[in-house]
Amino acid sequence: MGKKGNIFTEEIEMPEIVLQKVEDAFIKIRKESIKETEIRRKNKRRIFKSQVAVATCVCVLAVGSITVAATVSYLWGRGMKETMQATEKQQQELEEQGVASGTNAYEDLAVSSGGIIVTPTETIVDGKCAYLSFSVEGYQLEEGMSPCFEAVNAYIGEDSENVDEFVGMSGAFYDGIVPDENNTPVYADGTPVRYDEDGSVISHYVNEQGAYEFIMIITTSDLDVSLIGEELHVQFTNFGAESGKAKFTNLVEGNWNFDIRLPGKSAVKAYQIGTVVNRTRFQLDFVEISPISITANYSVIEKDKGKNHDIPELTGVILKDGTKLPYSVGEGLRGYRDKSMTKAYTIGVFDRLIEVENVKAVLIRNGDGDFVTVDIK
Repeated sequence: MGKKGNIFTEEIEMPEIVLQKVEDAFIKIRKESIKETEIRRKNKRRIFKSQVAVATCVCVLAVGSITVAATVSYLWGRGMKETMQATEKQQQELEEQGVASGTNAYEDLAVSSGGIIVTPTETIVDGKCAYLSFSVEGYQLEEGMSPCFEAVNAYIGEDSENVDEFVGMSGAFYDGIVPDENNTPVYADGTPVRYDEDGSVISHYVNEQGAYEFIMIITTSDLDVSLIGEELHVQFTNFGAESGKAKFTNLVEGNWNFDIRLPGKSAVKAYQIGTVVNRTRFQLDFVEISPISITANYSVIEKDKGKNHDIPELTGVILKDGTKLPYSVGEGLRGYRDKSMTKAYTIGVFDRLIEVENVKAVLIRNGDGDFVTVDIK
């Protein structure tokens, strides 16, 4: 965001009402441009169903021949921004590349039911995975309660009952708590989490606008199907709350259904590896990395047996500056590519935004539970 310039001269008298509008505009800009760059706690993602941004606001006030303009980039909302630990530069780059949508790109899709308005806000999409965020406003829970939908469903295609059109999906309301590099829960500003008198974690669900934010992660269930350009159907049912015992209490009956045409552009880079993973029967042939996902492609070098749980698990990456993120990958899909079981794959979803060119190595857990480091060539 550029600095506020000296746009008035001594010779021009500005009416008080205009000056007030200008000041109000800049106050709003300052409030909505606060930088929050952290990530969401991975173990807070609630699995609902298991299935095999740069917008610009310009304020123009005309007085005679004088035009006063205040411009600011409204980037991602608090939930998505902190979940992805994304800087403003990264957000702008992904939007310019077509990988991410800008905030309020889906305002026209807002649905109101039972007095609660749910609006899709941002998407980040590559071929195999997608992050989506939704603003939920119109109801304030009592302190200590966690917002929740009774049911969430997501699918592509036309038939919600067709298993071939299912997608892998997890989601949760963003609570202001994120994992650090070692997967330890902290608040978005890096401070340790605090607990109330009952021993429950104190969460911060409400954003600056007074709304909740629901973060959803989608993974394809078919390696041959890209999510880019697909119409994703999302269905939320009944809004309520959970207590510390995770018992759902229905507060507002309603249905919030969306048909979202997923934008996106492939930002995947492939790296040839050809390295046998230590103490496994797999060779890592190549990896495909995007800012939000990673796919490992294996060849089976011992063919006497083959089970999905034998396939090495992707767990994280090491960056070129030496930063280790051993728990930054959540598993999406894992399996074999054909009945011969000679080719295998693992698709993982990053719990933060990754700059692909900065990845030095991938971390894989072998059958013994040990981490194996495989360098990117």
